[in-house]
Amino acid sequence: MRKFDYARLLHLCLSELQSKGYDVEVLDDVSNIPEIIATLGKPYLTPKLSPQFNDFTSEDTFWMLLKNGEQTVGAAGCRFENLGTRKLSDHWKSSLKRQYGEGEREVVEWVSPQVDEVLGGRLAYYGDLFFTPEAGRSRRILRLFVLTGHLWTFLKWNPDSIYAFVREKDLSRGANYYYNFPRFIPSPQRWVKPAPEPREDSEYVVMLSNTDLDALVEMYLASPERL
Repeated sequence: MRKFDYARLLHLCLSELQSKGYDVEVLDDVSNIPEIIATLGKPYLTPKLSPQFNDFTSEDTFWMLLKNGEQTVGAAGCRFENLGTRKLSDHWKSSLKRQYGEGEREVVEWVSPQVDEVLGGRLAYYGDLFFTPEAGRSRRILRLFVLTGHLWTFLKWNPDSIYAFVREKDLSRGANYYYNFPRFIPSPQRWVKPAPEPREDSEYVVMLSNTDLDALVEMYLASPERL
């Protein structure tokens, strides 16, 4: 990992956001996140990133807020998990059973073998990305904000990969491109019917490995106009 190059690109992202009137705040204390999310108008907070379901520390989670002056207009959470030799499929089944099945009933009936083939070890989960309608109209702002999150995640934890869930309808609109997730797995898991709200079987897993990010950083520093 070329930390200085990551820092250079992070500076470019933040500088452009600031030129458009935005700033980014990183929160290590996430206790107020439910209230912040509610104020933004997001109808839910996923259990995996909710402080109501987890005892988080600054070592395993952070949230990023997009600010326009004093107003918060966007947010996203990130959680670090070092699985060691444990398969991600096993981790998903047990954690989702606890988060959505009250620890008693299975909620996932199948996980794609591709998941364990490409994701494992030191992982960062990215989720609950949400913007107000005004901020969300600019794909450029979304792109810079999410890339800022990727860079800070790798500087903070140096994971093997970042992954997230994206709905098929959003992927068809280019979400993986705008969010800089160059790889994806269709139908990574199948939920026991009915799927718990707001999850659905049309989700894809999108991912960004450390080598993927190295290539993106090199490209963007050489050609900043492609940011």
